[in-house]
Amino acid sequence: MAEVILNIPGRVHFGSDVLNLVGSIASEFGSRALLLADYNLHEGRHIERVIDLLHSKGIQCILIDDLGSYGSSRTISDTVEFAKTSRIEIIIAMGGGSTLNTGRSIASRYRGTAHHPEAGGSAYLEILTVFRYPFMLRSAYIAMDPGVQRLNVFPMPSNLYKGTLIDPGIMAGISTKYTGTLLMDTLFQALEGFLSSEGNFMTETLFRGALSHGGEGLNEALRGEKSLKPRVKATQSGVLSALGYSILPMGPAMALSYTLNKQFDIPKSWIGTVLLPHLADTYEESHPELLAEAAKLIGEDTFGLSPQEAAASFSNRIRRFLAVLGLPTRLRDFDLKLPRLVEAAEEAAGLNSTLSFHVPFSVDSLYDFLKRAF
Repeated sequence: MAEVILNIPGRVHFGSDVLNLVGSIASEFGSRALLLADYNLHEGRHIERVIDLLHSKGIQCILIDDLGSYGSSRTISDTVEFAKTSRIEIIIAMGGGSTLNTGRSIASRYRGTAHHPEAGGSAYLEILTVFRYPFMLRSAYIAMDPGVQRLNVFPMPSNLYKGTLIDPGIMAGISTKYTGTLLMDTLFQALEGFLSSEGNFMTETLFRGALSHGGEGLNEALRGEKSLKPRVKATQSGVLSALGYSILPMGPAMALSYTLNKQFDIPKSWIGTVLLPHLADTYEESHPELLAEAAKLIGEDTFGLSPQEAAASFSNRIRRFLAVLGLPTRLRDFDLKLPRLVEAAEEAAGLNSTLSFHVPFSVDSLYDFLKRAF
């Protein structure tokens, strides 16, 4: 039996209305907080709610709500300097994956400030506002490495990351179309983990659950379910995937989704949506039994089908969903130029040098995959 190592930093608070705990949780670590949030969270007054909850526990809170995707090095540096002068004790990032990666980068650089007592004892918390974040249970983040001008994965300082709050209620106002893209990206992450040759009994169990919950959430969303049920199912899928990726390195398709996001500033959820059926197509011949099982897990009726037919039904079902939701199906839908995709393949291959990714394919193979999705 292969060795399984679980090393999960921080605490995950998951469930309806757990956002109400943010003040109590943050108060364990200090009384001066810096909140880094996506600007669109003012809609629904989610940012204002967090600030009120912090104030109710006597925590002074400074808001920065204009950080860009991945954050420029200047923005990050300026924010770290601002945290120093403000003697910040707690950094809280609230938003999607890009905001959380930027928040982790800022918190890590701030913690590294020499001869600064507040920085040396600082804490980092995050509030997830999308269904999935594969770094959630890793004490690491992905960001631009200015030294080599490409994406890299960086470790966080020991004992900095304190935990994540996931409240499906924050996601209640998301449109059906955007819910669909987030769910497709969640299934994309779960499927690659499920198909990984690096997997073991625990990761297979986790990714089975992620596919099942993600499939249920997608089906309920497409039926027009107005309750929180689809969002709860989706966040359950994301948590299970994050648990899987706390054990297993992310694969080449995930690496490509990050590099395409960085190079072309396309939302990662849209990229995962496009790549999902092509990822399934790629494994139809080599992993028909696993793909057949995955199709069944997301709700496809495979009774009476051969393993090959059942395997093909996964991507067929996804493409039907894409058509119903009116979502993009090709990379060319984003006005990309094919020759530039080589750069994304090169950068994705470079992520194989990190502990968080396993990219066993050549640049040519990665480029071939992108051409099929183009």
